[in-house]
Amino acid sequence: MRRKDAEISKVTSELLTTQQRLTSFESLPANILNLYTNTANLFLNEPTNRAQLASLLLSVQSFTNAVSELSKSPLFDLYINDVRLTNGTVISLHESRLLKIQALNSSDITARGLSISFLCPSALDKTNVIANGWDFMPQIPENPSNIRNHWLWTASRTAPGGITYNIDSLEISTNVSFPVIRVGFKLWSDSSRIQAFDLVLTF
Repeated sequence: MRRKDAEISKVTSELLTTQQRLTSFESLPANILNLYTNTANLFLNEPTNRAQLASLLLSVQSFTNAVSELSKSPLFDLYINDVRLTNGTVISLHESRLLKIQALNSSDITARGLSISFLCPSALDKTNVIANGWDFMPQIPENPSNIRNHWLWTASRTAPGGITYNIDSLEISTNVSFPVIRVGFKLWSDSSRIQAFDLVLTF
């Protein structure tokens, strides 16, 4: 008897579920018709609304294009004595203490305000670095035991995409007796992120 009641309850529940689904489907055509009617009224009977909507769509498109342009930024490769830098690059200055520096704009975006900073340990005194065309900046205390001297170079003109920009050279004085010095370069432009390179100079 209990088993029979359970089966009846199950069938009744399934029937109610089926009826609910049918009710939803029955209302669907009416909903579609209402949606179509409302859309038609917006475009055919309300020219003011149509103009406002068109203006809004144009504004959204303009904003999207502006964001897309802003997301594009120059990207650079930095060369020292014709060697492309990566973190940890070793540059030998055994024969010459001159650092010939070039920045290649490897993107197709023109760079404005190209700037490069040179950082070295404070033990390398500024009098031992020949940096014509560079400005000596306040020291950077990366931590209490690591204070770095800092030079800054800024381009006087734009750097078009695909073009190599010659940077004023740096030269380490022969008075420097260190066998190895760890230095760093950072470069950026008005619309690009900072790219940093740590390298080792050997003498």
